[in-house]
Amino acid sequence: RVKLDFRAATTEALQSALTSGCRVLHYSGHGHPQCLTFEDGRGGLQPVPPSRLEALVRPRPPALAFVCACHSERAAHALVKAGVRHVVAVSLDAPLLDAAAVAFTRAFYQAIAVGDGVKRAFDSGVASVAASPRVAGAGGDAATKADKFLLLPADGDH
Repeated sequence: RVKLDFRAATTEALQSALTSGCRVLHYSGHGHPQCLTFEDGRGGLQPVPPSRLEALVRPRPPALAFVCACHSERAAHALVKAGVRHVVAVSLDAPLLDAAAVAFTRAFYQAIAVGDGVKRAFDSGVASVAASPRVAGAGGDAATKADKFLLLPADGDH
């Protein structure tokens, strides 16, 4: 059984989702080398550094977190430290094209939905980005853009 819940990315919504037993957490937003940006509930941004993210998630970590944001590697490592078994993110020095995010996300979750494991779903996402004409058409080499996605921990049993 799958239950989807879409919320604005606030720290309160994150805590509520985790307290309610969220097993898969998907963050789609803006990342910076030093933080993820959440909404502050008043129309502004709330920078959430990795240490704060780790503290929020540690009490009830989900099994899988997907951080779909530029420069999200530090946040991903914080989630691993908080106990998340599988974390998908974007390398620290890399911006993320919308076309690449869409191609990866679609293939990744389709693979999960048909019962593939996280590693196989991740590989499907990477292959989808590398083969996407929309990604290639956005400038640059699609294969290079596919290499920006990370699955952590690197030595994990995915």
